[in-house]
Amino acid sequence: MTIWQKVPGEQGRGQKVKLDNRYSYGNISFRQTAKGNWFFNGGASFSHNRDAISLDNTPVKQLTQLVHSKIVATRDFSPGFSLKNGLEWYVKSYTESLIEENKKRSITDHQFNHFIEGNYYFNNNLVAVAGIRSGYSSAAKEYWLTPRFSLAYKLKQGQVSFAAGKFKQLPDEKLRVLQKNLHNTESAHYVLNYFLVNNNRTFRAESFYKVYDQLVTYTGTARNPQNLAQNGSGYARGVDFFYRDRKTVKATDFWITYSFVDSKRKFAAYENRVQPSFAPKHNGSVVVKHFVSKLKSQLGTSWSWNSGYPFTNPNLAGEMQQSTRMYSELSLSWSWLPKPNMIVHAACSNVLGRENVFGYQYAGKPDETGGFASLPVGQGAKRFMMVGLFITLSKDKKANQLNNL
Repeated sequence: MTIWQKVPGEQGRGQKVKLDNRYSYGNISFRQTAKGNWFFNGGASFSHNRDAISLDNTPVKQLTQLVHSKIVATRDFSPGFSLKNGLEWYVKSYTESLIEENKKRSITDHQFNHFIEGNYYFNNNLVAVAGIRSGYSSAAKEYWLTPRFSLAYKLKQGQVSFAAGKFKQLPDEKLRVLQKNLHNTESAHYVLNYFLVNNNRTFRAESFYKVYDQLVTYTGTARNPQNLAQNGSGYARGVDFFYRDRKTVKATDFWITYSFVDSKRKFAAYENRVQPSFAPKHNGSVVVKHFVSKLKSQLGTSWSWNSGYPFTNPNLAGEMQQSTRMYSELSLSWSWLPKPNMIVHAACSNVLGRENVFGYQYAGKPDETGGFASLPVGQGAKRFMMVGLFITLSKDKKANQLNNL
């Protein structure tokens, strides 16, 4: 791929960006029943991703490789108690090179994890799940333990559950290659959920509160981060609603989702806690699928929206002090079944051609008026269309992927 990207405050075609990507992936898995009512399953995978990038004829190469292996042993000790015990091993390797200057930096990390989880049924209405996960990183030279717990109670109508736990995640390799001893970022999650399935109707309501700590901070820019530290923190709280109905309208399946997220975090180069650009406060969608038997077709439409993406305008004081206008996208699709196991699928996104904006890119230096020129960051094209042929191979030759389209 080769494109020209305009640069804020500059005339002409802008910056020439070339990208050549090669990606390979493979995996193998197994399942085995053993003596003593033990059940074993596991597998291994390997991925290899190479990006050869040229920015204004300056060649840069990035290579990411990952080996992941896992084995899990499960046993039901009684009708009310089961245990899961597992091991994981990751080998992560990341290398980036400046070809002309013959400079290279890399990081290789071996991560070992052990987890154990137990399910206990107090009765037909109450079940508890508790577990603990341990880990070790050879690059960070860090051990960790993360306990997790959930409790679910079945009501006359639906089920209510509560879950809590700690989670740890190592920073992105593009930061760790600059400072290899970066430790885990941390979070604590608390989730209250209500779930109901009745007469082909599904309803789910969920509230959550999450606390973040040890987030990576730095000075400079995302392309050239300096003085890396882990002084960041923050929170996210909100609610999610989901309703799906396959009963009310004949031959029609539709669902509606809405979420509210209030999040503030100090991370990256931000000096204060801000609402992240990837977390609009209000998000929603409506999806409708209708099957027309005479045409052997499924017609679909979806509308997704959010309240806008926060961004920092350097012409104003503060950080993340503005938001883009509301995001909105309407899509249409048509799936035709010439045979039970064959689907011809056509889809078009953003059929109305709305010019959605995800943020703004600003010039690195002010112009003669003292202001920073900007360019909107939008979609690569107003609309995207695709036509695909899906064939499912099965013994009865009737299975298909219609529900996944």
